[in-house]
Amino acid sequence: MEMDEREVMIFEDEDGSEFEMDVIDYFEHDGETYAILVGMNDEDVDEADEDDEDEDDDSLFESVFHVIMKVVGEGEDADFVAPEEDKFEILAAIAEERLNAFYGAECGDGECECGCCCHEEE
Repeated sequence: MEMDEREVMIFEDEDGSEFEMDVIDYFEHDGETYAILVGMNDEDVDEADEDDEDEDDDSLFESVFHVIMKVVGEGEDADFVAPEEDKFEILAAIAEERLNAFYGAECGDGECECGCCCHEEE
């Protein structure tokens, strides 16, 4: 999982506003392709732009969110759609493992520093 070249997807929210997300990984499950995308909350992006020199890595990391999307089709004709609800739990586990590897986190010991909240008690 290397980020050699940015692959940016443009999405539209329910208000018709466009926003960007970066594809950071693809994976296969049950013969289907899924993508892990990363984005930032708009408010946090605006604040980070204003306070660039004051922004620390931890608060910036907290503004990042990840999304799992199913990839339907190939190449430029591919669409990104929400995965089926009944597959979400297994897809989230796969994505969590891949994200931990991507961010270099040492998860599994309850002392995770990746910010993924995977070790919080419910």
